[in-house]
Amino acid sequence: MRLSYIFKQGIYRLILLVIIDAIFFYLALSGTGTTWAKFLPYPTIWLYVALILLFGITLRELKAFTKGAEGEQKVRRILKNLPPNYSTLSDFVNGQKGNIDFVVVGPTGVFTIEAKNYRGGNITFQNGVLYRNDYPFKKDVLKQTYAESKYLSEYLYKSLGLSFPVTPILVFTNPYTKLRFGLHPVNGVYVIGTSWLIKLIQQRQPTLNPDHCTKIKNEIKKYTSII
Repeated sequence: MRLSYIFKQGIYRLILLVIIDAIFFYLALSGTGTTWAKFLPYPTIWLYVALILLFGITLRELKAFTKGAEGEQKVRRILKNLPPNYSTLSDFVNGQKGNIDFVVVGPTGVFTIEAKNYRGGNITFQNGVLYRNDYPFKKDVLKQTYAESKYLSEYLYKSLGLSFPVTPILVFTNPYTKLRFGLHPVNGVYVIGTSWLIKLIQQRQPTLNPDHCTKIKNEIKKYTSII
């Protein structure tokens, strides 16, 4: 099984930051900064300041990585409760920037799931984007989630010649997030908490036969890992 995409990306960033931290730490302790005295005032002090700032960035990256991984793990545990005729695959990456957190294939269709472990708050929809506590998210997560489903739908058509709608789901995993959309899509995306996930997937009318499910699963599996 391949390593999680978010895990690999998080590790790469952390390794880079640790290397930079180590370089600045060496410069600060070795006294190399004193050779720069004619160029910068108090050079060693500036090295320590840079080191502290980089250390803070490293901790922030580590926290973000941990939160993201925890959110995906929560969704992963929930999806394991689906019946055996559903297949759940994670981290769809096909030479594109970014990834799709989860893809579910079953008799009720194909679903892309984007998991967000943001801090809690009141989520509303205004001016075509999502807001938390009356402030828009820095990243348009609705657009991201919808684009992922469209890409997967186009990919399945090109690779298998099958034209099936792919349902995009945006899941907020923080239990303190307040959502009032129910099972009604927002700009074509279902925006829900974790408690609604299984119900949303299973309540739809069957659209795929077992043969189609197998073909789609096997094709997607080339670029994902089964959980």
